[in-house]
Amino acid sequence: MEFYEDIKQILRDDESKQSATKIQSYNHPQGWQAVVREDREEQQVLIVVHRFGEEEEPISIPLPNYKRWTVQGDYSTKGKSYYITDQNTLEIQGLSKSDAAGIWLN
Repeated sequence: MEFYEDIKQILRDDESKQSATKIQSYNHPQGWQAVVREDREEQQVLIVVHRFGEEEEPISIPLPNYKRWTVQGDYSTKGKSYYITDQNTLEIQGLSKSDAAGIWLN
């Protein structure tokens, strides 16, 4: 509930503006998909990502380029790590098969 309280304005007021996927088949999904939601003031981003397969490689999600982002919080199981590259890309490691995470950036 605490994470929801932090990000509810993004969910309530804004639209998904970008999505990324590496899914080839939705009947037997492998890979990952992500939805990126930005707030209207361009100060916050919520990313929801799901992994479907056994891949061990990090997930890379390009972020909006209008500012330098920092991870403010996340909702996921333990063992995940998040890193924002110099190219303004979110790198996610530790997402296992059939796992998901919500990452809040500002």
